[in-house]
Amino acid sequence: FVVVLGLSAYHDFYLGPRASAAMARAAQGEPVSPEETEKMRRKASLIGRANALLALAIVALAVVIVRGWI
Repeated sequence: FVVVLGLSAYHDFYLGPRASAAMARAAQGEPVSPEETEKMRRKASLIGRANALLALAIVALAVVIVRGWI
């Protein structure tokens, strides 16, 4: 549970805003490295997906604990 919270905070408050700001600067024509922008975007996407999968795993484990395997 703590890992999900930590990943959420990292994604929502650090990596996501940095990637969004870099993409916005690139859209305005400012000199931004396209490789670095794409790298941040992909990393933010990967962290978000991993976080979603971990949250689903927690829910699945909770169901197994409450109801058993069958």
